[in-house]
Amino acid sequence: MKDFTRLTYLLLFVCILFLAGCSSSHWLTEPGYLLNKTSLKTDHKDVDAGELENFIQQKPNKGFLRLYYSQWIYAKAGKGTQTKFKTWIKNKFGKPPVMLENRMTENSCRDMKAYLNNIGYFNSKVSSENTYRKKKAHVKYVINTGAPYILLNITWSIPDDTLKKFVYTEMGNTLVKPGDVFNVYTLDEERSRITRNLKNQGYYNFITDYITYELDTSLNAHSIDITAYIQNIRYRSPEYPDSVLELKHKRFIINNIYINPEFNTPFPDSVRRDTMEFIITKPDHNDTLSGYFFIHYGDFKIRPRVFTQSILFKKGDIYNFKDQTETNTQLSRLPVTRLATINFDELNTTGNTPGKDFGLLNCRINILRSPVNAFSVETDVTNSAGNPGVAGSFTFQNKNIFRGAEVFRIKLRGSAEIQKTAGSSTKKLGIFNTFETGIEFSLQFPRFLIPISQERFPKYFKPRTSIITGYGFEFWPKYERTLLNLSFGYNWEPQINNRHSFYPVEISSVKIKAFDSTFYSDLHKTHDLRLIEQYTDHLIMDMRYNYIFSSQKIKTTVDFIYLDVSGESGGNLLYTINRLTGASKNENGKYTILRIPFSQYLKGNIDLRYYHYLNQDNILVMRGYMGLGIPFGNSEALPFERAFFGGGANDQRGWQFMRLGPGSFYSDTLKDIDRMGDIKLMGNIEFRFPVYSFFHGALFADAGNIWQLHASEAFPSGQFKLDEFLSQMAVDAGIGFRFDFDFFIFRLDVASPVLDPSHTAGDRWIFNNKNVAHLVWNFAIGYPF
Repeated sequence: MKDFTRLTYLLLFVCILFLAGCSSSHWLTEPGYLLNKTSLKTDHKDVDAGELENFIQQKPNKGFLRLYYSQWIYAKAGKGTQTKFKTWIKNKFGKPPVMLENRMTENSCRDMKAYLNNIGYFNSKVSSENTYRKKKAHVKYVINTGAPYILLNITWSIPDDTLKKFVYTEMGNTLVKPGDVFNVYTLDEERSRITRNLKNQGYYNFITDYITYELDTSLNAHSIDITAYIQNIRYRSPEYPDSVLELKHKRFIINNIYINPEFNTPFPDSVRRDTMEFIITKPDHNDTLSGYFFIHYGDFKIRPRVFTQSILFKKGDIYNFKDQTETNTQLSRLPVTRLATINFDELNTTGNTPGKDFGLLNCRINILRSPVNAFSVETDVTNSAGNPGVAGSFTFQNKNIFRGAEVFRIKLRGSAEIQKTAGSSTKKLGIFNTFETGIEFSLQFPRFLIPISQERFPKYFKPRTSIITGYGFEFWPKYERTLLNLSFGYNWEPQINNRHSFYPVEISSVKIKAFDSTFYSDLHKTHDLRLIEQYTDHLIMDMRYNYIFSSQKIKTTVDFIYLDVSGESGGNLLYTINRLTGASKNENGKYTILRIPFSQYLKGNIDLRYYHYLNQDNILVMRGYMGLGIPFGNSEALPFERAFFGGGANDQRGWQFMRLGPGSFYSDTLKDIDRMGDIKLMGNIEFRFPVYSFFHGALFADAGNIWQLHASEAFPSGQFKLDEFLSQMAVDAGIGFRFDFDFFIFRLDVASPVLDPSHTAGDRWIFNNKNVAHLVWNFAIGYPF
């Protein structure tokens, strides 16, 4: 013990020396000053300091808690004779220190001044102030903006009356308005907005260069008049080279659409390429849609309708850039597609001669196919609730099983664990006493699988239909369990940030066979209806709806929200049928299907998250969660699989999974009993920050609990009461370590309870001497939310 104490003090002493060395600047070998900090001060609250910081050319040295360990390593490893090992240490773990350069500070001031001019502050002044201390420098940028210039009048000059009509129709969405502060970037965004709208009206060749602005500041009263021009096409006269002629911008109509669904598939010369027109009959009448020409080699490997259903334009439509972009997205999402390219060719026809309003476009769509068959093998080492084990799976999939881009998947899985148990298992395989194995079949269709023509649905819905069924067998120390499940549902995305799922049928059947004579007697002693049902034969038949919204914009650091709402109804159809048919109940007063009682309940939950970017590297994430389940009719409690749980890596991290609540429940004899509830309230807050390279950190706090709707003998003090639930909220806090390797994130969170509702009312804070906080370690892949 004495040796261990000495070793601890020695390690602590070494850490202090290392941190002291990092924090000092004596290790610097470069002349000058280490850039320790940059700051920015502006006298106008409407000027975004974060935007100005982007123009600072020299960023200060990064270090955790101002400890420049990577720069210290770089300097130390660079001293003396360079060896391969020292070079590897220097490049792998070190970073060259950033030394203050006054020239780059001046350039930063110049760029900030240019930016302020662009956002309307023409009389601004930008200066820098340097502070030096122990070979470290702090650069402070001081911005005096002056009064901004305001847009007074905006006039449009558009010689083309047809084009003018389309511009004015969308003028309600203009970004440039009288009274706004002048902003060059907003003017550029307005050009892009107008160009995008005109392309959606058929102006295939229109570009932003045709839109120009003329500024007038002659009033000299911090105001600007703007004249916006949308020019016609100008070209030199072939007869008189010194003369410049003008043409109106031409709108274009889609002509033929040529689709090559096997663009990257090699074929021998003996296989003849052919072209076939594919015609679609509209629902409810005899009109047809033609103009889809497929280039194929022999028989079609994929039915043409798979592709036409993803093409949002047809022959005779006015060109629309939005439809082109969405078509490319939908074709690329097909499982048989690796890449899709869309190109247009202008036709040199009579309708395309100068002076005519419309031209014609032929469309060429090339599909690069992905392999049809694929398989994967996965192995894993598990640690479930402290029980070590191994797991593995084999997956095979065919992406075109019925020649309609349907994905058929078979998954075989198996796992083995060492379960901690007081008794002994009747079966063992080496050191393992718990086994699971199973097989799952799934089939996904890239359309709604319903007896209605797909042409009735908007093509931008991105519909999918999923059918999943599986069989599993579990062997545990005291019982064995077989599981059978079946689900049928639809998924669709009407917009890029909205996703819907509706599963009208989900069936789960569980059968239990106990081979330990004390199993059921011990189970009934808990008086927990959920546990009793979980470990006896039971059936769940439900329907479920889920809606997800996210305002996140990819590759940006803009604040966004995430919303996940779902609702579920279980057993109500079965209960109604049994009531109407006068079916008899079993000895426990329950309706059954094939002599198995089924669950009946309603359930809903809301998960709302807000992601706030403090800057490019640091983010504050807040989450709120509410869930409610109501058992009734054929059930006295929510089934185990649908109940709410507390604790774990993505929840209340100061408690282990299923070890929190319900309410203020506590038991000396049932410490390891699984905790379940009908109500769940939870809030999380987490500050995420970079530490070094792929290593990131987080500080977090979680608050919440689960409750039961009704009083329970199994969980005293677990019932939800309006005048008590706030005092029963559990609180924890902790620190997280994240290793971001791009393709996956490995996470380690350590947390401690701060407020534990299972203790008596005056003894719940861990700061009370009577309580000793315990640390809970959570290992997981990915972020918690």
